[in-house]
Amino acid sequence: MDRRAVGVELGLACLVGGLCALLVAGPALPKLWTALPGVAQDDGLHAVYLHHQVHAAVAAGRFDLSDPATFWPTGAPLARMNGGNILEMLLSGIFRFILPFPAWLSLSALAWIPLNLLASQPLGWALWGRRLPALAAGAAWALSPALLAQISSLRLTQVALVGLPLAVLGLLRLSETGGRKAAALTGAGLALLGLGYWFYAAMLLACLPLFLLHARRRRPPLALLKELALAGGLALLLVSPALGPQVLALAAGAWMPAAPLTAEHSSPLFQDALQLSLSQPPGLRGWLPLVLLLAAPLSLRLGQRRGLWLGCALLCTTFALGPAQDLLGYRWLLPYYPLWRWFPGVDRMSHPDRWLGIGGLFWVIFAADGLARIRPRLTVLLPAGVLAQQLVVGQLPLSTWAFPVPAVWQAVADLPPPSGPEAIVVLPLMRAPNSVAWAHLHGRPLLGAMVENQPWFIPPAQRAFLDASPLVHDLWALSQGGRTPPALWQADLDRLAEAGFAWILLDRRSWRRNPPSAAYDPEPMLSAAWGRPVWTGPDGALWRLPATGQPGPAPERGPLVFDGPRPTLSGASAHPLHPDERRAPKAEPAAPDEVSRRTPAYSAVKQAAASATAAR
Repeated sequence: MDRRAVGVELGLACLVGGLCALLVAGPALPKLWTALPGVAQDDGLHAVYLHHQVHAAVAAGRFDLSDPATFWPTGAPLARMNGGNILEMLLSGIFRFILPFPAWLSLSALAWIPLNLLASQPLGWALWGRRLPALAAGAAWALSPALLAQISSLRLTQVALVGLPLAVLGLLRLSETGGRKAAALTGAGLALLGLGYWFYAAMLLACLPLFLLHARRRRPPLALLKELALAGGLALLLVSPALGPQVLALAAGAWMPAAPLTAEHSSPLFQDALQLSLSQPPGLRGWLPLVLLLAAPLSLRLGQRRGLWLGCALLCTTFALGPAQDLLGYRWLLPYYPLWRWFPGVDRMSHPDRWLGIGGLFWVIFAADGLARIRPRLTVLLPAGVLAQQLVVGQLPLSTWAFPVPAVWQAVADLPPPSGPEAIVVLPLMRAPNSVAWAHLHGRPLLGAMVENQPWFIPPAQRAFLDASPLVHDLWALSQGGRTPPALWQADLDRLAEAGFAWILLDRRSWRRNPPSAAYDPEPMLSAAWGRPVWTGPDGALWRLPATGQPGPAPERGPLVFDGPRPTLSGASAHPLHPDERRAPKAEPAAPDEVSRRTPAYSAVKQAAASATAAR
């Protein structure tokens, strides 16, 4: 295909992808100029913060993506906390140059539909050599329910999949013909996939044994391994600008947060996993559209490489079920369990539904393959069926929500420009993670951060700062349901003022969502102790940090202990977390453990023992 033909095909792909995005937006399209896609929820608020923060970090040359304005005064090394995937932010940054907020974020979310379709065209042409099947299959994948659910939640990290079809095409060529171009394509695809979401790259590599099996009679093993090594080296080189600052920081002894999840002490049941029962989590309803199931039998008979595509699709779907499920009165350990339980790092991936982002492509390829070979025009039924099903079940058209600015945060934004940092202590203390969503409006640093209610993410320097302040201790007690006015010590107030703190803000929405404090309103008590707030309203209240307190040295209170539940995925037990990086002693596992007690084998043994006892 010459360059002009390639340009025509890419232009058509962009046109079809744009049409698909318009169909998804539907009547909501005009609203996206002033509203965000989906419904109001925490992930959307955090996305607002992360996109603004990453743009600011890159513009300031902070390529480690650190944020000095949250977890003030020590700052937050966010890339080490959340992985630092920035592909979605780079795209939204381009839109930000030409559009106002929130339009640049809303439209950049929809832009992943044509981008994913465009990225799938080389794979589609390599498989079928025809325009219509390539466009139709790409559209069916870009419009899949699992991906549109992520767009509606503004979890765009899980939609940045442009590297996936490129990497799949590279692996296919490596397994069949080989060559440096195939290795380069594989490496570039893996790098793009990892920059979007590191776990996606790991998930695709989990399918690598199936590609090796596919290559067993087509390629010499040694040549294949050399080219795979070349692809891996190129991928690492391409992601080094993103990973390099983190690796260098860790090599210099920088702090790295411990894993919030450990397979040893977490339930193997995942709430957002694909379920074997008929009831699915909201984002997975209709995850495998009926039209793909209707087309699949034709591929079983006429399709090529059907073992590879179906094998990869089934592997990803199996892992999407999570490590275990309860069914028919038993707990069944699934094939993902050994990987989750014993393979280092896998227990950090707490959202098994993400496997369907990878598996969805393989399901579409398998479903389209047979039809594309005998009736290529009929492949247009695949994206049409995917869209129709989502319209019927009510997942489309796209809903929108206006980005809310609570009046108390608008009041902060309306304050005169600060002469210094004028940092804000937010109540409930370390339990108001959504407060960062409005940080770009007022520009003042915050004591907390998006992950503040996950204490294992608080940097040690920040914990030391919190430990040394009696006022912080008292505000923490207040946020935990205590009803005693905080004590004010002059030395402590001077230290806080020197660190740049000037305000204390009651975020009443967060206060009501915090179970220990939801039962009462602290404003009357604080006003009696500190004086009337500078601003008060239904959304909260704002005080100047008191200037005077008791004389003498501030008393030492010792380390703060944040008692809160670790995310155990089944809502299981809480684990106390200590601010000096020491973990509470781990409980010894019961014998037999919870898993083995629920397996059919254990139940059978228990029943046999009970029968023997009754017989005696």
